[in-house]
Amino acid sequence: MRSNLFAKLVAVLLAAGACGCALLAVRQARMQAAHELAESRLRILELEQRLQLVRAEVAAHLSPREVERLADNAGPFHPLAATPETEPGG
Repeated sequence: MRSNLFAKLVAVLLAAGACGCALLAVRQARMQAAHELAESRLRILELEQRLQLVRAEVAAHLSPREVERLADNAGPFHPLAATPETEPGG
């Protein structure tokens, strides 16, 4: 009788420990995902700042007419992504 009670107690403790470990694993995964999201947002912000610097540098060296002339000489350009105007049937 006593060994049966002891076995049940051990089983309950093991189950509680397994649940605790599972919760810690889920928490760690969420923390990792949040960290990666924050890093991605920082990288995007840095790239946007670099883009603004490059745009400012281009604007300092070229006039809009020169940009149009260079674009015309480079050949026809096509959108990389579909817009409502370029979608088939749109």
